[in-house]
Amino acid sequence: MTTTDASPVTAETTRTAAAAILRAVADLIEARPDIPLPGSDISFYLRGDDTPATMAAVAAALPCQWQGSISRSGEHGWLNLQSGPRAVIHGTCVRISAPAADACTPAGARTVTVWQPATTLTGFLGTRPLGEAE
Repeated sequence: MTTTDASPVTAETTRTAAAAILRAVADLIEARPDIPLPGSDISFYLRGDDTPATMAAVAAALPCQWQGSISRSGEHGWLNLQSGPRAVIHGTCVRISAPAADACTPAGARTVTVWQPATTLTGFLGTRPLGEAE
């Protein structure tokens, strides 16, 4: 009878494993131009009081432009940042998403709330409201 390692999976081991696989893929892409470029879709889901600062830190750390939008899921609105432009970063997309209530301030109201990205995010997205969460 053999035994297996029953070490608990912690947030730190998960982060370490995720970083290792992403580094290995990056190394493979750089080292093997004969292998087709893989598609990748990386998503960060954030929430809480420091969400605007965290979103801004992630966006600033990555070498791409950002497009912002507001979407609706159930009763909640979401601020979505998506890397671009697609023509430059073919096959690779990074998304940063957070509840609009955590990442935006109300910019006006009708029968719905219009969301304005928090000040720390306007350098990436501009100052105009992104849309309505209906």
